[in-house]
Amino acid sequence: MKNLVLPILILTISGCASNSVSRAPGDALIIGEDSSSLKVMIRTIDGGEILWVGNYTLGTKASISPGEHNVNAMCEFKYSWGTKLLPGNITINAQPNTDYKITGRLSNDEKSCELSVSI
Repeated sequence: MKNLVLPILILTISGCASNSVSRAPGDALIIGEDSSSLKVMIRTIDGGEILWVGNYTLGTKASISPGEHNVNAMCEFKYSWGTKLLPGNITINAQPNTDYKITGRLSNDEKSCELSVSI
């Protein structure tokens, strides 16, 4: 039994998703809200590949170069009865070395997430 503990521990640790982001000098950072009621996960930037952070999990952070970018995110609204996952889009005109915080709210028709950004 003791011989199984280490392999199980290694598999458990390697299966955890990491959201560390490599940020090149001069790049901006976008950070999705991660609270008890909402999690904003970055899905794609400028229509590129999906930004998986591991095991088909989306992260809440991404590095972007300065300039205008279209960011597609998924908002996970958390309720007592469960969660609701909805898409949202926002355009960010990124400045060098700046952090942007993205938050969202449920649209009036409850079919999408309306994203907003702040510095």
